[in-house]
Amino acid sequence: MNDALLNVKDLTITFQTERGELTAVDHLSFDLGRKETLCIVGESGSGKSVTALSIMGLLPQPAGRVTNGSIRFQGQELTGLTNKQMQGIRGNRISMIFQEPMTSLNPVYTVGYQISEVLKKHKGMNTKEAMRYAAELLERVGIPEPGKRVHSFPHELSGGLRQRVMIAMALSCDPDILIADEPTTALDVTIQAQILRLMETLKQDLDMSIIFITHDLGVVSQISDRTIVMYGGMKMEERYADGFFDHVQHPYTVDLLGCIPTSSLSDGKLMPIPGMIPSLANMPGGCRFSNRCRRAMSACHETIPELREIEPGHWIACHLEDKEAVL
Repeated sequence: MNDALLNVKDLTITFQTERGELTAVDHLSFDLGRKETLCIVGESGSGKSVTALSIMGLLPQPAGRVTNGSIRFQGQELTGLTNKQMQGIRGNRISMIFQEPMTSLNPVYTVGYQISEVLKKHKGMNTKEAMRYAAELLERVGIPEPGKRVHSFPHELSGGLRQRVMIAMALSCDPDILIADEPTTALDVTIQAQILRLMETLKQDLDMSIIFITHDLGVVSQISDRTIVMYGGMKMEERYADGFFDHVQHPYTVDLLGCIPTSSLSDGKLMPIPGMIPSLANMPGGCRFSNRCRRAMSACHETIPELREIEPGHWIACHLEDKEAVL
């Protein structure tokens, strides 16, 4: 993608543990275009959040590190930057909304103070200017009585309002890229819909790109321009949003769709994926999904399938698309 803001190439992330070095993300590649919403989907433990943290330079230290590959933002390599150098990018040009706002917001400071600290650091505002702009940001994200709420502590706000505060903080410096890590997981469906509409509106208003991390394919259908499905730290399938749900090919993606409740279920039963996602210390040989796949062949247990473009804009990593493996 020639106009990509972000280029991730062969990214490998490992963690040093008592069991030795474990691989959490294995040779992951993707691009993020301007004003694009890229959804990264998969079960817990698939490597989605770790990927996001690596882009932000926030991998847990000293255990986590990027051991291979490249992360380039507008042509600048991020993996070799010091923490001080990353501070000029993190929260300024690339911002992140974390999974749980109650644990991400400091309980002993007002939300206005926490937003204003970002503005003072990256925008050079004084305290009065920063607090005034913090109130404007709260109004922008739809928080009622922003002049009053700017003096509220996190525990005084509902879950939906806290999530809006996190969005306001992430947008405070008009970032080029917003990474949203499961931002609607803890919200009821009404508030979830409001947050999704808000993010889409802000994306258009600010000419912003979004990486949206989720396990909810229902959310993906509403906002995605392109979707990547991850499992066991690897990319299983990637497709542009047009026709994604009608043309999924990888058995893992098919099984994920089978877990979604719909009114068209003939017998009223869901189709759960058998087994559990393996631990990093006990990944199966060959395809990461082979020990849970209903269509696994001998080749699936022996070799990792190559990522193939099976039609324009649609890639999958599966031996079922490899005629030699099938034969």
